[in-house]
Amino acid sequence: MRNCAQEQDWSRQWEPNDINRAPARITPVALGYLGEGQEEALAATADLLAAQTQSDQSARDVSALIALGIRSAIRSRDLRFKKMTQYLPADRRDEWKKRIVEAEAATPDKYWDTNKTALGVFQAAVATNANAEDVQTVLDCAVRAGGQCDRVAAIAGAWAGARFGSGSVPDWSQRLYGWPCRAPELAAFVIEIKN
Repeated sequence: MRNCAQEQDWSRQWEPNDINRAPARITPVALGYLGEGQEEALAATADLLAAQTQSDQSARDVSALIALGIRSAIRSRDLRFKKMTQYLPADRRDEWKKRIVEAEAATPDKYWDTNKTALGVFQAAVATNANAEDVQTVLDCAVRAGGQCDRVAAIAGAWAGARFGSGSVPDWSQRLYGWPCRAPELAAFVIEIKN
């Protein structure tokens, strides 16, 4: 599949919004890499998984940064984005640090017209979390930013949930339906994995 993804002519075969799909789906991968010193393996796994459907290097870098963000938030309650760039190839670290600094100083609506791309969805999610103090604020801010706000909310909400814990998740999450489990079963599953 990776070879097929690499051979795609993105300008003709895919809509631009397809480039942010892999990053929006990568968050659960971090749960398998919560142990000490597993950052490099997590970044490599996220890159490899994203490469299965994304030939765009930005989408792959974003996938690694998103997964590393989940790990950092679970372990330390902090999103240390600039520090996480050390797990990207050396020739791209400085550029990513600049992008992160820009996003941390912005509001998510700045990226409403670019959040269909991997870079735009990442920067919007970073901006959404920059000054937030709970999950509901993050989700409200993400969905009001416009553009492909569902993917921004998926990423930003995952970081916020990992960072602030289940006690910060709004009560309305109990009404969410999913398969194969609902919110309480999913929370129990995450606690089981973490322990």
